[in-house]
Amino acid sequence: MLKNEGGSENSLGNMLLGCPECRRTVKDGVCMVHGEVKPIKDLRIGLRVITNSGEIALEFSGKEAEKTAGITAENAHSLQKHELLNYLETKFVGKILSAECFSLKNDYLYAKKAELLEGK
Repeated sequence: MLKNEGGSENSLGNMLLGCPECRRTVKDGVCMVHGEVKPIKDLRIGLRVITNSGEIALEFSGKEAEKTAGITAENAHSLQKHELLNYLETKFVGKILSAECFSLKNDYLYAKKAELLEGK
């Protein structure tokens, strides 16, 4: 089961400008790895996953976030922040998600593939 990651209003979804090569956040047109780049619009989603043994943070972004959330980064960027958060809460909170993940650090997972399980 999923819930909002909490802690700040940016926890659930964030609209970012990312590097087209590595997807890291771009600030003032500069990627810390690739230097000056033309940034792309990106959508990142952070959730808390409730399991039988506790909770863990889960993040996914890019095309996987767009596919799972049912909204493109372009459309997400056209919304006001509160509109995006409301949309994502309705889409994810209290739902069941199947995800193929890898661990970035302790108690934190990054989803390579994610799918909401409808009707479960």
